[in-house]
Parts: sequence; C-alpha cells; structure tokens
Amino acid sequence: MWSYNGIRIYVVDSSNNLKETVARLQPLRYKTVHHVFGWESPITKLKFYVVGSTNMANLETVVESGTSMVLGSPWGDLGNYYPSTMTATLLPTIRQTLDITQDCTALVYMVEGEFYKDV
Repeated sequence: MWSYNGIRIYVVDSSNNLKETVARLQPLRYKTVHHVFGWESPITKLKFYVVGSTNMANLETVVESGTSMVLGSPWGDLGNYYPSTMTATLLPTIRQTLDITQDCTALVYMVEGEFYKDV
C-alpha cells in the first residue's frame, strides 16, 4: 500500500532517476579530462491516483510547505522525500471504487509528481 505523509495514493507507474555531476575539460593538446563532483539526490517519479478532494488538498499543502515527508510503499517506508512538482488532473468519473473508505461519489485525481530523496 502506497502512501505519502499518511495520505493513501494508488501508484500506477514509478521510476527512479540517478544522476552524477561530471565536468568535461577540453585541453587544446590532450584528451578530454573528466572530473566527477558527485551524485545528485535521487529523483523518484510517480504517477498515481488520489481519491477525495480532502486528500488532494492535503497533498497540495505538503507541496507548498517545502518539507520532506515519508513515502511508504508495499515494501515498507522508502524514507523522507521532498515533493518537487505535482501535476493533478481531475478525472471525469461517475462512481469511484478505488478507495472504499471514501464516498462512491468522491472526486478522483490523476497526479504526476517528482520527489527528491532527503539525504
């Protein structure tokens, strides 16, 4: 079961992006020299459903606060993550059956977000 800051999310796609900072120096007479400065924080991209306008408002509050929160997965807590970007689309639904704790007429959002690991 996925969650972010205790808010239930229904993940349909996830990916990780690791990046290293490397400078390429081009001397006039010699081969290219690479200088490694280190790794950037891992970026986790998630595409997920959020059920209910209250849950969506809570997610928006987390993004606006700029603090890291716990990202939970079916395999346990993945650690604290900062939300970088979140794009939400309200889906045209008549009845939702994803979250039985919510009303069947609750709004359903498709959210795409990037999360930076708090290292």
